Formats: sequence, C-alpha cells, structure tokens
Amino acid sequence: MIETIVNGFAQWAWANNLDPTSISPEICLQQSVPSLPCLTTVLSKGIGIAIIAGAFLNKLPLVLNILRNQSVAGISIASIYTEVFMYCNAAFYSMLKHNPFTSWGENAVLAVQTVGVSFLMWHYHYPKIGYMHRLIASATVMLYIIFVLSILSPQYYYLLLSINFPLTIYARGCQVRTFYSCKHTGSMSFITNSMNFVGASIRVLTTINEVGWDIPLVSSYGMSVFLNGLLLVQFWMYREGTAVYTRQVRDKKAAGKQE
Repeated sequence: MIETIVNGFAQWAWANNLDPTSISPEICLQQSVPSLPCLTTVLSKGIGIAIIAGAFLNKLPLVLNILRNQSVAGISIASIYTEVFMYCNAAFYSMLKHNPFTSWGENAVLAVQTVGVSFLMWHYHYPKIGYMHRLIASATVMLYIIFVLSILSPQYYYLLLSINFPLTIYARGCQVRTFYSCKHTGSMSFITNSMNFVGASIRVLTTINEVGWDIPLVSSYGMSVFLNGLLLVQFWMYREGTAVYTRQVRDKKAAGKQE
C-alpha cells in the first residue's frame, strides 16, 4: 500500500520532466536524500497546486464587492470580456501543448470565474446591457472555443499566447483608464488584484522550472506582473476617492432602508 502511494507520487512529481537524465522517478527514489533538482521539482509542483487552489478564491472578493454595492462602478466591461479570452488562451495553449496541469490550471479556473463576473456585469451594469449584446458575446465565446479546439493547427498554437500580449495590454489598459476616469476603484477588489500580481510573479518562476524557457508563456506572465502592479499603484493613488464612493454607497443603502 505504502509502496503504491510512493510510486504514484514519484510518477506525478518526477515523470516527464525537462531533464530525464537527472530527474526521473527511478533516479529520485534511489537517492537516500533527494537531490536539489528533485526537491525543486516537487516544490514547483506544490506551489502550482497552491496557486490553483488560490485561484478558486481569486474573484470571490470582487463578486462580494459587486453584490454588496449592487453596482459594477469602476469596473471596465471591456476589461472583463478581454480577460475571458486571456485566461482561455493561456489555458488552451498549455492544454494543447500537454504541459503539466500544475503549470496552468489556475487559468482554466479564472476563465470560468471571469465568465461569472461577466454575468454580474450584465445584471448590474448601468445603462442596462441589452439581450442582443449578451447573445453576440455568448456566440463569440462559443465560436472561439470551437475554433481553438477543432480548427486551429498545432503549428499555430503559439498564436494563442502571442495574441495575449495585446489582449493583456488592452484589458489592463481599459481598467487603468476606467480608474482614471472615475478617480476611484469602485467595486473592484484590491485583494483580487493583489492575488493576480502575486500569482503571476510566482508563475514566471514555476513555468521556467516545469516547462522551460517557453518565451511566449514566460513573457505573458511577465507582462501580467507589470500591468497588475500598475493597477495596484492606482488603488493607492485613488484610495481617498474610493473611500468617498464607498461612503456614498453605504449612505444610499441606508436611505433606501429608511424609506
């Protein structure tokens, strides 16, 4: 029983690595004390699992802010839409390249969560978003998924991450502009953006360790680190405006209850 568990762990941790001559289940299990490469690989996979687990909570603070304020003020709908494609591109690229799930799983989780945030945008956005808009957006996502999984040729997989460069700049740029226009961060969550920044920073290192110097992938995470850092700076810059906005929302809700 114990041997089965140990062998299963070894296969998960050390099989199909970039350097099978120094890291493999057989090599690492034969050592009384695992070598540094063996330990580093386990650590990298463990961090990957932690990031994936954390991704399940990534959008929760944002969702709670929206539900509490019953508003999506300060949140760019263009940024949210673009994030759906960003996360899907990163997840599909790694999935189609057969990269370890621990190196990309959080992107799949975040893609699903961002779709959920899109639904909240549809409900709370002012002015109201029409049904035709919703139908076109839904159809676009479905056609995109069909194209990537059924039509896109392997030699063009790299385009998924190449496209993510302008998408990332556009998405974060839209959010930066929205913060600047509102002079507050509205219902956007500081915790969510902090998790994005920390997660992308760690992903740069774990990707290099598990996948290697995949330039499109590593560069994509690097760009995300920079732009999420810029958003965090804006949280600090507009903290007073956000405090005023939060107070106005609270007073409006209190007045509504009195009526």
